[in-house]
Amino acid sequence: MKKLLYIFVASIILFSSCEDQLEDKIYDKLVPGLYFQNDNEAIAAVNTLYGVLNGNGWSYYGAGNERIQMGQDAMTDVFAPTSGSGMWYELNYFTWKNTMGMFSQNWNWPYKGISDGNYIIEYLPEATGVSDNVKTRVLAEAKTGIAFFYWDLVKSYGDVPLIKSFSEGVLAIPTQTPKAEVIDYALGLLEEAVVDLPITYDDANDGRFTKGACYALMMKLYELNGDNQGVIDATSEIMNLNKYKIVDNYLDIFAPDNDQCEEIIFAKQCLPDFNIGNSFLTYCLPNDFQRPEGIDIQHWDSYRARREFYNSFDPVDARRNTMYTEYENTSGGITVLPDDADVLCLKYGWDPAAVIVFGTNDIVILRYADVLLTRAEAITRKSQSVEQEAIELINEVRDRAFNHNSDKMVKLSDFANADELVDWILKERGWELYFEGHRRIDLIRHGKFLSKAQERGAIDVAEFRKVWPIPQAELDKNENLIPTPGY
Repeated sequence: MKKLLYIFVASIILFSSCEDQLEDKIYDKLVPGLYFQNDNEAIAAVNTLYGVLNGNGWSYYGAGNERIQMGQDAMTDVFAPTSGSGMWYELNYFTWKNTMGMFSQNWNWPYKGISDGNYIIEYLPEATGVSDNVKTRVLAEAKTGIAFFYWDLVKSYGDVPLIKSFSEGVLAIPTQTPKAEVIDYALGLLEEAVVDLPITYDDANDGRFTKGACYALMMKLYELNGDNQGVIDATSEIMNLNKYKIVDNYLDIFAPDNDQCEEIIFAKQCLPDFNIGNSFLTYCLPNDFQRPEGIDIQHWDSYRARREFYNSFDPVDARRNTMYTEYENTSGGITVLPDDADVLCLKYGWDPAAVIVFGTNDIVILRYADVLLTRAEAITRKSQSVEQEAIELINEVRDRAFNHNSDKMVKLSDFANADELVDWILKERGWELYFEGHRRIDLIRHGKFLSKAQERGAIDVAEFRKVWPIPQAELDKNENLIPTPGY
């Protein structure tokens, strides 16, 4: 049941700090004793962190061009723009500049969330009108939210300002902190939070940070740090919760009713309301695509899945069934795409409740298949050998993709050494997780981000492209920020 987002919308209006962390506000005039008078006010405050995920409606995890997941994957081999100019082309062909709006949006919104979370951590503990159990949970949610926002920042921009308190953030004109230090700080927050987060919530609170989401964020941060044992430990904790599983049907993960999907660990809730819904299909539909009866959404035809990526799938892999090389057109005929043309990707399912472009399919951020493949990679990298557990983890994901066909499972004998298995895991992650925002950082970790760009003819392939640029707008406001080398 998607009740939480209705609270988000109200809360982000009633309880919000500045969108831009450096904007002048008279926060030092606030009297903390006037806030957090009761449980409802504490809960309303933490709801703003979830509201931040929606950005300005069109950015961050929102519905528009500047959403972070597609910005990540648009820079990789799974993505193909439909135009020879514009934002998607610039991202895919490595011509982006630090003035691109996407970089500002995906910088400002995480820092807004960090500011809101820091406010809670700074002022909630002294509130006498909030019950202890609500106070404990809200503080844990705030710490997890801050860690989440720092995960998005460091995986994108590398070294970023580390702001540890609300008071500091109000007056600070910060410089960058080394990425590893930011990660360590975020991991510390998660270690504190995880003991106080529940494994699950009732339906009315569906969508909040859980113990599983906290451990999954630890996994992601350890992975960014190259800490294989940390990844193994975090994934063990997730598996031991006995909460998540690989669901039988791959398409169920992305269906309109996916808020109850047992594979999803954390998602951004979506509603068929302006700027709050899921716009994935609208961006992928060509103008002459004949929608199913009862579906009324716009067609923007902005990007597709790259043909070479589509061809890399086993033809009977069920995960390829979200892509189309032909479709029924509005003239009643069938449009067959040329063999060298990029293909349609309709990964999120049709939603009869969708309005204009906004569907109710929750946007998947963290899920169990990612946990299993991340663990398999960490085990292989740590042991520098081909381990049976890694093979079994991969096959747990492949089993669904190939409808329990044992002939399609990988075997120990398929891999001569750890490097071959790690390469395979990268392929498996692409087939399983494409267009979910993981591909860019996966390619960087495997040392293939630049070579894959060269293969598709990207224009300005250089080492500095591995990190997003500090936005020019932030550099203009803050002389202490150091421009990202190369931009």
